[in-house]
This record gives sequence, structure tokens and C-alpha cells, in this order.
Amino acid sequence: MSESRPRRKIWKYLLSILLSGLLLLTLAAWYMTTDSFQVWVRHRLVTELERITGGRVDLGNFHTIPFRLQIEVLDLTIHGLERPVEVPYAHVDRLLAQIKIISILGREFGFHTVLLEHPVVHIILYPDGTTNQPQPMLGQNSASGAVGLLFSLSINRLDVRRGEFLWDNQRIPLDFIANDLSADMTYSLLQRRYEGNLRMGKVDTHFKDYRPIAWMAEAQFSLGQNNIDVSSLKATSGRSSVTGSGRIQNFPSSRSTSRRCSCYRARLLVEGRFLLCRETSAEGLRLARPIRQAA
Repeated sequence: MSESRPRRKIWKYLLSILLSGLLLLTLAAWYMTTDSFQVWVRHRLVTELERITGGRVDLGNFHTIPFRLQIEVLDLTIHGLERPVEVPYAHVDRLLAQIKIISILGREFGFHTVLLEHPVVHIILYPDGTTNQPQPMLGQNSASGAVGLLFSLSINRLDVRRGEFLWDNQRIPLDFIANDLSADMTYSLLQRRYEGNLRMGKVDTHFKDYRPIAWMAEAQFSLGQNNIDVSSLKATSGRSSVTGSGRIQNFPSSRSTSRRCSCYRARLLVEGRFLLCRETSAEGLRLARPIRQAA
């Protein structure tokens, strides 16, 4: 008789804990359907985008489906250092994402799928060699010039439709589907420099009415106010591949007379045959250009 009483107390405690947990889950499920939750998620999204990019974020319509871990954003605009009359730094007509992982600190993101409809990225080259790219907002820990992590993300499937990359008003169309994409980027406040790594699995790219091209790529790069360094670049498509590295310094614009300094190395392998190796110096002089056919 005396042994049964402690057992009853244990079962009562377990039952009360179970009921409390169910109550908390019910309250959380109810809260995620309220407008207050939508406002909180919207504010968090704007805050993170402004922290990562350093630009001013304008958000149009916004909607989440918590139980599907899905988010939809319409008319997302990121303003950089361009003038109000110029095309903004970045804009997306529609973003639809199914979330997989979000870290507690808000620096790591994982997505099952991401759909971008008509994304536009606009880089302006000014006569003094600077661009309209804003400076990220780093925390106090990075005030001494230490490198801070901006983001680390993984996407199982990225679908970009009717995209555009504007490089000083030169338009490059973007229309592709990328699988198993991973990327991370850091920023040094002292050097005002981005450091990034990008890896893409199978990518299907569309060019007008041509058949899609399947390829894979990975790159390591850094981006400053007026220069780009690509320390490693590799792209493969079937038995063909391109590897290279390079640097562009002192961005020129169509209105600028400043001197550009660039150098690069490139190797081209087509259908298993090594065709081309080219290297230039910082002054643009061709150092080597052997052309070979492999057996």
C-alpha cells in the first residue's frame, strides 16, 4: 500500500507535465495564426536583411504559413548608395521559400526550396571607382575590425525566373534552377571587404530558346569597394570544365578615365581535351597562351 502512493504521485506529475506541454503547444499554434506573429516575423526579416546588406529594406505584401514553414514576400527592395532616381541595389517581385533551419542567433539559414521571380541586382560604377554597394551593419564585437559572419545558408533547390544582373546598366539575364546550393559570407569592417564561398550542385541554365545547359560550380572570392578578387573558380559541364582565378582593381565606369588594373589565369578543358591556358599580368600583358590538344 505504501509503495503504490509514490507511483501515483509520479504518474500525476507526468500527467501534469504532459498537459502543460500540450497547452503550451496549443497556445503557440494559436499565436502563429495571429497578426501579431506576422508583424514580428516581418520585422525580424527586415532587420536581418538590413544587417546583412547594410541597405534600407522596403517590403510589400508579406505572408507566412507557419505549419508548412513557408514564407511569401512580394515587392522586396533593398536600397544601396544609389540616388533615388536610379534603379535600386536589389529588387525581387516575388520570393517564396520553404524553411528548413534557422539558427537561434539568426546567422545560419536552411531552405528546402526558394523561388525568386524577376530578381534584379544593380551595381553602379561611379567615376571615383566606388559603387552603390552599401556597408553591412555589424555588431559591437566587430567594431575593432574583426571579421563578422554575415550569413551561412544552404538551399536544396533554388529557382530563379526572369532575373537580371545590371552591371553599370549592362544587362545580364538570369534564368536557372540550382540544386544543393551552399554559401557563406563574412565582412571585415576595418578592410571594408567581403569574403565569400559559393558551391552549387547541378544547375540547369536557360538561354532564350536554346536547350538548358547543366553544369556545376564552386568559387572563393572577395569583394571590396573598388575591386574583386576571385581566388578560385571551377565550373564543369559533362566532360568540359573551366578553372581560373583573377582580380579586377579600380572599377571603371563608362564615364570614368581612371586606369583599371586586372589580371587572371584561366584553363579550359572541353570534352576531356585540354585546349587553352591563358595568363595576364596586372598591367594586362599576356604572359602565356599555350594551346594544346590532349590525346
